[in-house]
Amino acid sequence: TIPYPLHVGMSFLHASAIHSHGNLKSSNCVVDSRFVLKITDYGLGSFRSLPSYEESERQCERNLVENLLHRMEQYAINLEGLVEERTAAYMEEKRKADDLLYQMLPVPVVDRLKRGDAVPAEAFESVTILFSDIVGFTSLSASSNPMQIVNLLNDLYTCFDAIIDNYDVYKVETIGDAYMLVSGLPVRNGIRHAAEIARTALALLRAVSGFTIRHRPNDQLKLRIGIHTGPCCAGVVGLKMPRYCLFGDTVNTASRMESSGM
Repeated sequence: TIPYPLHVGMSFLHASAIHSHGNLKSSNCVVDSRFVLKITDYGLGSFRSLPSYEESERQCERNLVENLLHRMEQYAINLEGLVEERTAAYMEEKRKADDLLYQMLPVPVVDRLKRGDAVPAEAFESVTILFSDIVGFTSLSASSNPMQIVNLLNDLYTCFDAIIDNYDVYKVETIGDAYMLVSGLPVRNGIRHAAEIARTALALLRAVSGFTIRHRPNDQLKLRIGIHTGPCCAGVVGLKMPRYCLFGDTVNTASRMESSGM
């Protein structure tokens, strides 16, 4: 009766997921207390095909390293994008700061300051300076509140600033209703400075003739202008809020031409 139970057991193994015994021999065939044949030690081949503990450990290590490398690569990509974003923001803020500096000081002066170079005062043999102010500004201020005066000067100087961009002139400063321009410095332009200032003055007069005072629309604004040509000295004065200032008799004469004009 032994061959039949052996046949039944092997048929069962062949039909199962194990498919085969893998190491069938007489020592693997045992008889129980009821003298029934039993097949033991089957499936050892499948156990032998499984990776060992060391192989499993090495595989885990490889998976861990691959995971870390993937995370580091992803972090590098994200960091690169963040650096580009921060760099773009920095460059935009730098551009705004440079634009503000270029509005406060001449471009050659700003470039020298950015390089860390000293900016000594410079003498110019021949320049043309323009001063202008509003006729009757004192009485106009007395009959207006401070906010209205601020709005008036802002509107007027915004108009003037747009006009002078079309000419080879440099805006030195504004003090109250006084507007000061110069041509021939900081970049010398030969003998063209007088013509540039004259053309600018005519353009300012035309603009004022059509200018409307917001809080007094029926009043006509009038502009008084003084011009003089001659030598002067120019340089940056001060550390906090530095200004590009002009000095010399030419400045004083142009100012007196304006104040004594009709």
